[in-house]
Amino acid sequence: EGGLGLNFSELRRSGQGIRRLVGLGIPLSAGLTFIAASYVGGFTWEVSILMASMLLITGPTVIQPLLRQAKVGMRVAAFLKWEGVLNDAIGAVLTVLVLEFILSTVATADLTAPLIDTLVDLARGTAIAAALGLGAGFLAAMLMRADRVPEFLKAPFVVTVVVCIYTGAHLSQHESGLIAVALFGITLANRDLPEIEDLRRFNDSLTVLLVSGLFVIIAATLDPKAFSDVDWREILFLAALVLVVRPVATTIATMRSDMNWRERLFVGLIAPRGIVVAALATLVGSRLGQAGLEGADRVLPVVFGAIILTVSLQGFLIGPLARALGLASTTRPSLVIVGSNPWTVALAQTLRRLGTPVLITDHSADALQAAEADDLSIHHGHILAPTEDAPEELKDLEYPLA
Repeated sequence: EGGLGLNFSELRRSGQGIRRLVGLGIPLSAGLTFIAASYVGGFTWEVSILMASMLLITGPTVIQPLLRQAKVGMRVAAFLKWEGVLNDAIGAVLTVLVLEFILSTVATADLTAPLIDTLVDLARGTAIAAALGLGAGFLAAMLMRADRVPEFLKAPFVVTVVVCIYTGAHLSQHESGLIAVALFGITLANRDLPEIEDLRRFNDSLTVLLVSGLFVIIAATLDPKAFSDVDWREILFLAALVLVVRPVATTIATMRSDMNWRERLFVGLIAPRGIVVAALATLVGSRLGQAGLEGADRVLPVVFGAIILTVSLQGFLIGPLARALGLASTTRPSLVIVGSNPWTVALAQTLRRLGTPVLITDHSADALQAAEADDLSIHHGHILAPTEDAPEELKDLEYPLA
């Protein structure tokens, strides 16, 4: 679902910031989280490095609804969307590989062999996931373009392909299926398919159902007493994660980039954790517990504490912060009317009197003369121009009437 929302036109507008947030932000966040977990939270090095791997993930299933709710501008929204989807996959695979490395070192008391095995697993899993995700994306798009998939089966077809490629990649390397399905979604999103919006809506609904159910199931495995046992060091660790680690990592990563100070501040304060982190914490806590490692019982309550803290705090903060920094639309929902004629001009006048922003667009300058004479907002050109080339007056419009 996250991959389906990533269009390369956003990457062209915000590419430098996204590259910095992923290329520099991920290692910086992981390093600072490890330091905070070790020296502030008091965790062992094994638990600290796993916390660093898991908590660098900012879930797209949480971020995208928040961005829609706050009406955040397209450019700054692209930073958080791309970062969320990419580090979702990277963080999940990294966490599982680090977990296997730690368990191997505990079992063999050797560092070299497990490290080599981990790097080989990473390379193999990434290559297989990339081949499956990209190959399936191009093949699925080709079949839909050739009308080989009936209209009413396109959404189920996509879900079936997702399950198949996830399973195939997952069998080669645990959690590499996330890379495969993310690349599959990104490929479909950039093939200019007419049905892409229908697929996005279907996946949105499916994601809400699945993620809601998973949160309930995973939370049901928690003993409420685990939260009452959270000590002051763990609380300080969560505070450092939100107030120090994320802002410092993003500030350093985006230095001298094309992001302005408002965008850097906003991105530094918004990093909610989601369902992938919760699922990984369940896996990590269970496997560490079976190995008898110290602190295994603290992983799940601390990670759930991070999810609750970031989602609740940033969920309330994102709207006011975006408005205060001038990164959100403050106008009423607006309408673009395609085609200028006496009826649409009269409709635009009525809507304007009622306080609704409205713009009339037409490829004929002559047809727009009446609207221009009435001092209505107009756009002369083709409404289906590529998004990245659209003039500023079309950027904030939300609803079309054709």
